[in-house]
Amino acid sequence: MVLIRCRLGIKRESEIWKKRSEKRIAPYVLELLKAMFIAGQEDHSKRNSAKEIFDDLSQMAEEGILSPEEVPSKQTIQSWIGRYSATNKKEIARLTKVTDIAGPSNNEK
Repeated sequence: MVLIRCRLGIKRESEIWKKRSEKRIAPYVLELLKAMFIAGQEDHSKRNSAKEIFDDLSQMAEEGILSPEEVPSKQTIQSWIGRYSATNKKEIARLTKVTDIAGPSNNEK
């Protein structure tokens, strides 16, 4: 733990430099994001940009399905898409590797 000196005595760094509170994406909004992302992966004509997803979520907020505070910013959605896409690619690579290790099925003779 890093300690620093100040006029009032020794204080923890965390007391002086408080982290900004990070807003988390609500679990059901995450499920909506995942559904929109997966729909775009299955059918490339339905692929949405962060702006389009933001517009869809904002429309849901206007209709009363979501509250306006629950709609993440465009930048947050863009960051989430990048992280989720990378995670999916790693998972697909892992599953492909497991399939390759298992070898061809017995039906392929």
